[in-house]
Amino acid sequence: MNNQHPLFIKYTREWLHQVTGYSKEYLSRVATGKMLLSRSFIERACFKFGLPKEELFLPDDPSDYDPVEQGLGQWLAERCEREHLSLRKAGAKTGLSGAAIGDIIRGSRPLPETIRKLAKAFGGDGTNERLALEDRLLILADYRTSRPGEEVSQQLAQLMDKGEQLNEPQLKMMVRFADFLIEIEGQE
Repeated sequence: MNNQHPLFIKYTREWLHQVTGYSKEYLSRVATGKMLLSRSFIERACFKFGLPKEELFLPDDPSDYDPVEQGLGQWLAERCEREHLSLRKAGAKTGLSGAAIGDIIRGSRPLPETIRKLAKAFGGDGTNERLALEDRLLILADYRTSRPGEEVSQQLAQLMDKGEQLNEPQLKMMVRFADFLIEIEGQE
């Protein structure tokens, strides 16, 4: 089975570089599967070619290509592209190595602590924004499923931030206290 993206079977990287303005390095990484196509590249290519996405990016024979789902790697690749970050710069921003960033972009599943670092680096200044991003990234990395219509409240975000500062015995005490509060509420 040919895993090369159908766009690169139909067109040369040189020609795509000239038409879209994307670097040959980026196009090579996409063509070889080391990086996922970004949404901005797809939009630019569709505009430049004057073709809909279905004609330009779907293979003539679907058995020739395995599309990759939107996941954490694609999100990170698009974010790095949008902020013009190299792997090394993204690593410096997140406290991770450039190699770790590259591994995530190529589809490695990072540890939850790594996802927390990504959310802290890319989540903005507000606690709620960071937590919402962390929640989304955990979903993209398949650590959990989404909860439709549920958002993290200010109080829950504050409790989570405080929880990070507690040691293990203190956390156990907090869990018991939470159970106590739930039990009291249920008796009323």
